[in-house]
Amino acid sequence: MEELEMAKLKGLSKDSYELVIHQLNDSCKTFRDMATFLSGKYPIKLTDKMGEIYYKTLYLRYEVETYQSKYNRG
Repeated sequence: MEELEMAKLKGLSKDSYELVIHQLNDSCKTFRDMATFLSGKYPIKLTDKMGEIYYKTLYLRYEVETYQSKYNRG
């Protein structure tokens, strides 16, 4: 199941990462809230743990992209 989530993450742009992170921060107080929020966007049922994994992975990918774009300017 985690691999399915990871595959979905690869298709998001940096702007999408930022938007999703802000939406999660604004609307989700717990990982259960996050799983509920995300399950409305994806056709799979997310558990609390999957919501946590998804969020941490999404945020880490966003941080890496931000770092790379900041420090890898030709």
